Amino acid sequence: MKTILVIDDDIGTRKLIGTLLDRGGFHMLEAGDAETGLALAQAQPPACILMDLRLPGLDGLAATRLLKADPRLESVPVVAITGLAGDENEQKALAAGCDGFLAKPFDVHNFLEYLQRFLRKTERAAEAPPVRQARILIADDEPAIVNLFDRELAQAGYEPLPARNGQEALHRAWTDAPDLILLDVLMPDLDGFEVTRRLKGNLKTADIPVILVTGLDSMEDKIRGLEAGADEFLSKPVVAAELLLRIKSMLQLAHLQEQLALRTRVEEQVGAAAEPGAREGSTGRYVLLASGGRTPELERALEGQRVLRAASLHDALTLTEKGGIDLVLAAPDLPGGDVYALCRRLKERDAGGLIPVALLLPAGDSAARLRGIEAGADEILPLPIDPRELSLRLIHLFRRKDRLQQLQLQYRSALNAAVSDALTGLHNHGYFKRFFDLEVKRSQRQGHPATLLLLDVDDFKACNDTLGHLAGDIILREIGQIARQSIREIDLAARYGGEEFAVILPYTDRRGALVVAERLRARIGSHPFLQGTSAGTARVTVSIGVAVCPSDGTEPEALIRHADTLLYRAKREGKDRVTVA
Repeated sequence: MKTILVIDDDIGTRKLIGTLLDRGGFHMLEAGDAETGLALAQAQPPACILMDLRLPGLDGLAATRLLKADPRLESVPVVAITGLAGDENEQKALAAGCDGFLAKPFDVHNFLEYLQRFLRKTERAAEAPPVRQARILIADDEPAIVNLFDRELAQAGYEPLPARNGQEALHRAWTDAPDLILLDVLMPDLDGFEVTRRLKGNLKTADIPVILVTGLDSMEDKIRGLEAGADEFLSKPVVAAELLLRIKSMLQLAHLQEQLALRTRVEEQVGAAAEPGAREGSTGRYVLLASGGRTPELERALEGQRVLRAASLHDALTLTEKGGIDLVLAAPDLPGGDVYALCRRLKERDAGGLIPVALLLPAGDSAARLRGIEAGADEILPLPIDPRELSLRLIHLFRRKDRLQQLQLQYRSALNAAVSDALTGLHNHGYFKRFFDLEVKRSQRQGHPATLLLLDVDDFKACNDTLGHLAGDIILREIGQIARQSIREIDLAARYGGEEFAVILPYTDRRGALVVAERLRARIGSHPFLQGTSAGTARVTVSIGVAVCPSDGTEPEALIRHADTLLYRAKREGKDRVTVA
């Protein structure tokens, strides 16, 4: 069994990854900080390390450099996991020695496949099957253009698929299933507009991103292309860096759509309830216009949106920090810092990439466009902007934001499912074990007490037999609610298993623990369970065992055994009581 070391300070993420690794037959070691992780790696070199980049103290980049400098560990592959998505952060991770990069929220459905493929690649590079390159269909009747795009795409790691005319483009789209289509407008037989309409009108090809590339430069042609369903429109001559940016952006959006479709199918198969969706629609959104001067024509183009103005870099950063912004439009006349600095700052701060940033730059200024690309802009719009083009561009940007937001919601849902008990809403047994282990270590390191309460519902089997299992579920759910309401924010309540519950009380000695335990026992004993149900009101009691660290033990398992022993002593002595050593 291969061992995977997970170094992440977020216990929920470690729990989620642990659940996935367990399903895949891996053994997991875990650490909440880089120093502990390095010590674990040196004691038992793992098959792979999943390293969070943002760690307390020594960060993930520095920890990776130390790992790669150790002769015993330099060959251990390291995958960076971080919420700081983007090329710049990926390049930093690779420069530090990371062998792979996973941006949060990662796709939980394909995580194991990614990890197994990654391990095969690192262990048997020569024998491992190659990762499929994204296929790009290039449709143009000029062989020189096709050859030029072919070279650029192949060098960037894509697989080019050439087509000489519109009919061939349609045929290859239907048979070869490309990931993206570069489509010239002026072609014999079928022009690019018609090909786009047919692609978007066919269920098999409707979701393939289409970028129209043409020498036509009139606004009417651009609008016509976008209205036909094209996802993007580029004018010749195309700057290679901009072309690659557009391709990468479109592929990312298409990948998000695939993830959402997969999640939907899985939910339908298991009968899971649909989650609240991200807000759809292209009007009524909050758009932050960051510009030093008045731009009445731009504001007219934004009619239907809720426009907020920022007259400086500081104002723009302050307004976005408050949240609720759907899009940032930044013009080059922004005082207090250039728009490129604003874009970089927003991308660094917005770890999930949920706020799209569009830069308004002078048309024809290729140097400015490249600076915008390097700063991480989601879109670069030419000044002066045509209102119709802006409207169509906004639709694409809002759609991308909605998809990202939906994925974030689903990731948090998966994270919550990995640490929560579905019936009671409390933390589950696995999360309790990890939290308690960390709390016991912290207790000893800092010299403060920590207490464990184990609760068991008295005569629960008889209750189930008499009232039915549905009534039993309601009782457990209500006990969970009482437990949550009876403890502090820093405490943790969990369902230990069956009708047993556990409560962890940090910084609490025996006397304080007795107060909490008695309060819990009394509230449960006086609560009118099943009120308003056909079963009628029922009285329920619990027995509680208490174990205190370090006086009753210094290891989590020993403390659990001690509390369990006292719990069953409470049962023998008459139930509905708290027992301490």
